Amino acid sequence: MKRLGFILVGLSLLVLSGAAWSAGHEVGHVSGGYDPDLGTYATLLSEGGVSPLPADDEKLGKPINIEGAWEILGGFFASDGVDPTSIGYLDGVSGATQLLVYNIANECWDTAPTEGGPAEGDFPFAIQDGGPYDADGTAGLVAAYFIAVKPYSAESGGGGGGGCSAAFLAPAALFLLAPLLMLRRRG
Repeated sequence: MKRLGFILVGLSLLVLSGAAWSAGHEVGHVSGGYDPDLGTYATLLSEGGVSPLPADDEKLGKPINIEGAWEILGGFFASDGVDPTSIGYLDGVSGATQLLVYNIANECWDTAPTEGGPAEGDFPFAIQDGGPYDADGTAGLVAAYFIAVKPYSAESGGGGGGGCSAAFLAPAALFLLAPLLMLRRRG
């Protein structure tokens, strides 16, 4: 019986440590209305093209490096920019409040940098060649992954492959400790 108690304590600690790690490492909810054609609203002022980011792309499950819970509305991949800084902007995304870019070095989503970018469009961006957001390892070519997000609410109906913060696991882990308390009372 003591062995079972030790196992339950170990599981509880594992779940609690996972919940503690996830706090502040929010992951976005992929919206039921996810728009893989978000790139049709993107304009690249430097050379290059735009392709869709599918709703099941593994990067959508990576942490979002800004506070809060976010609904991912759509994504795109901008590639083949030949300027030292690939610049452009995103327009016409209903409800979006932020444009995020995937940080290759940290494997998380950051607010898209705008320094040196255009002064037009709803969401301007500027990606440096060889910087942390450049998904093309070739010098002289720039590529980056983008998503448009808005604050998540249960009413907005997110769901699907992106996942959520694991903060809900902390209260659930406390239920794993209940048998341990029962054992203590017996002894």
